[in-house]
Amino acid sequence: MVGKEIIRKKYFVKRKKKYFETKKKFFVPLINFLKKRKFKNLALYYPSSYELNILNILGVEFLKKTKFLLPTIIDKYSMDFNE
Repeated sequence: MVGKEIIRKKYFVKRKKKYFETKKKFFVPLINFLKKRKFKNLALYYPSSYELNILNILGVEFLKKTKFLLPTIIDKYSMDFNE
């Protein structure tokens, strides 16, 4: 278990050093991909601990009518996505 804690700390420090905000143009490949398919919902995550901040996707005009889903933990082994 000690090795696991060391690895987690190591990568946390790396993420903290390389943390950056995204711009709307960052999502152009994703939007092009989504334009080719019909979809109603898009699952996201809320960034924490210096993860890639993707919340700027909420301001993209193409996705204004899309329902965004966030994960919630139900119990130790299951997850659900809520609007």
